[in-house]
Amino acid sequence: MTSEKTTEFTDLEVDYKQLARELGVKLPPHMREPRRWPKSLSYPAGPPLQLQSKPAAVLRKIISQRWYLLVAFILATTANVVSMAVMPGALGQVLDSGLEQGIGAHLAPGMSALLALTAIAALTAGFEQVLGNAIYMLAYTESVRAVTTRTIENGTNVTGEIPSGDIVAIVSSDTEYIGGFAEMISSVIGAIATTAIITVLMLQLSVPLGLAVIIGLPLLTIFMALLVKPLQARQNVQREAVGKLTSITTDAVAGLRVLRGIGGEDEFSARYRTQSDQVRDLGIKVAPYQGLLNAIRAAAPSIFSTVVVGVAATMVFDGTLTAGEMVAFYGYTLFLASPLWALTSAIQFGTRAWVGAKKIGKIFAIDQPEAGQAETAPPAWGGADLHEPESGVKLPAGKVTALVCADPDVSAHIARRFSQPSHTHPVLYGSVDSRNVDLSEIRRHVLVSDTNNELFTGTLRNNLLGASAQVASPLRSPELIARYLVETSCTTPNHLTRPHQRDQQLLRALETADGGDILSSLPGGLDGTIAERGRSLSGGQRQRVSLARALAAEPDVLICIEPTSAVDSHTESRIAKRLTQYRQGRTTAVVSTSPLVLECCDQVLLISPQGKVVTGGSHQQLMALAEQGQVQGKQYRAIINRATGEEN
Repeated sequence: MTSEKTTEFTDLEVDYKQLARELGVKLPPHMREPRRWPKSLSYPAGPPLQLQSKPAAVLRKIISQRWYLLVAFILATTANVVSMAVMPGALGQVLDSGLEQGIGAHLAPGMSALLALTAIAALTAGFEQVLGNAIYMLAYTESVRAVTTRTIENGTNVTGEIPSGDIVAIVSSDTEYIGGFAEMISSVIGAIATTAIITVLMLQLSVPLGLAVIIGLPLLTIFMALLVKPLQARQNVQREAVGKLTSITTDAVAGLRVLRGIGGEDEFSARYRTQSDQVRDLGIKVAPYQGLLNAIRAAAPSIFSTVVVGVAATMVFDGTLTAGEMVAFYGYTLFLASPLWALTSAIQFGTRAWVGAKKIGKIFAIDQPEAGQAETAPPAWGGADLHEPESGVKLPAGKVTALVCADPDVSAHIARRFSQPSHTHPVLYGSVDSRNVDLSEIRRHVLVSDTNNELFTGTLRNNLLGASAQVASPLRSPELIARYLVETSCTTPNHLTRPHQRDQQLLRALETADGGDILSSLPGGLDGTIAERGRSLSGGQRQRVSLARALAAEPDVLICIEPTSAVDSHTESRIAKRLTQYRQGRTTAVVSTSPLVLECCDQVLLISPQGKVVTGGSHQQLMALAEQGQVQGKQYRAIINRATGEEN
């Protein structure tokens, strides 16, 4: 149902159910949801885990969180499986009693026992499901928090040693296996207890059959363990190859325009094809071992059942077993599928979790950046030139400087060093050496707008505010449903308007980034919702939102890496002109090879592939040098022409 009413909110928190009533949006009925979950089942809060470099220590630290959940899960799993496992024995007794005495009141105790066991199995199954999910999510989220926080804290120290694609694969894939392994560890312990109980019950009925279980299960376990080492080795190799393939893909997506500019499409295609073929071939090598494990998990219970039932049937004919006891034995063998399933699943998840833990340990083995000693007289950020001695790059105070290189990675790497210098690559902020300035002080004044345009679920306003955005309390399910229905049912553009004191600044930054179409396309304008990673926006729109966020932060020094690589030439021209106007009087560096951007900059520095400044001047001056036949000018023109696809 649509409505033309307009409701304005000035607070960050919005009562979506009240808003729906005011706008005439009908909400569906919903079940009651707890206002507060127990702490043991809540999302982890506080500082993330500090992990070690050894994989065993990584897994131990992650899995040992909230150990009482593991204990409760083991008890629930054991109670659930045991209650179902002893059902065949109770059923066998009822069967024997019925065969001997017929149907009558004497069957009531046995039937009552079966009903009680069914109730226990149903109740413990619910607890088992909740606790298992909690253990999985806790290990998964703690892994993600630890890896992402460590990567953010270490910055280029991590990404310089570990490919970005590998980090993405760790967070998106390996952490899930660690969560699954944490859950399966508890299942294995419960399964062992169950196996012991079933074995005792079987030995009480028949020693030969009980011994068959005692001997057979360890043999199967040893056989499966023999497959673990080669499977783990092949998974390690395949995991490395997948990380490299992901890195190639993410790097290409981040720099499609740069690849096109330097004629690298064919090179990228060849590299991707080669790496993709390698991942496929390694996957084929892993498949036989993985398939064998799955086959054992599926076939072993059937083999056990066949052997046990066959032997039990002969014993019934011999008179050493009753028909009810044979039924009980058949039921026991069926429940042996649970321990075998848990064991093979633990092996499967464990091998992948071990690989992931090694990767995580590698991240935590990288030293964090050293913090400099605070200078008694801090840099005069507003009016100081910035100088990187090794490359010779100098950013004049209050000017827009472009860095151009035949290899875009070289110029981008130099530009990033202004925000994160090191002892081997110091930067001078005026007369102050970066080695005497605390890193947090540098990051407060120097901001890098990089090519990875990360956006997050939330409003356009909060994405533009970035780190300064206030975070609303998490919405419960009824509020999430109400918000969705309000946003999809109402056509009034400002039905969710909540003015913010920085809105004018955000709108100006968005206009500079030519983001008017983004603002008008979202219901609610600045309060319009952006999907996770900006999936609801195009690549060019994501880039412009990211640039607007950097501009809205108003840093003293702004470093823009390829800020217009994902937009068309008309949009690029508008952004370039507005960017230089917006940043007038403030120090700005732009890494780009686009003439539309370069002609708007105050100065352009040509950098050699070795990372040294070759020459400098305005775009027009450098192009004039090329017309005069000077080598440096011709080098500059060749880079620009290659970026635009023109002939030299």
